[in-house]
Amino acid sequence: MAERKNKVLQRARKEMNYLTGDAAVRRLEELREIWEMDYNSGISSARDEGEKIGIKIGEERGEKRGEKRGEKRGEKRGRKEIAKKLLKMQMPIKQISEITNLTEEEIKNIN
Repeated sequence: MAERKNKVLQRARKEMNYLTGDAAVRRLEELREIWEMDYNSGISSARDEGEKIGIKIGEERGEKRGEKRGEKRGEKRGRKEIAKKLLKMQMPIKQISEITNLTEEEIKNIN
């Protein structure tokens, strides 16, 4: 109603219709926008899923490596404890080294 009375609004409506094109062109533009939003959403979702998988794999690998390192440290501590006891018994360092598979330098550092 306001358009009929106001020539500026009539002209603006004509220009808007010209710029936006016909209904088919507008529909194609809407479909393109919808596709673009879906595409971006899919990419974002895939990235998030990939990050979750990557974190899980990294944690599993870290645990395995940590277990191996922990086992090695534990074994070495055990051998050092045995070496301490053998040193208290005044066993020669060379023999302790052969028994514990520790170097003579490591055994000397225990004292």
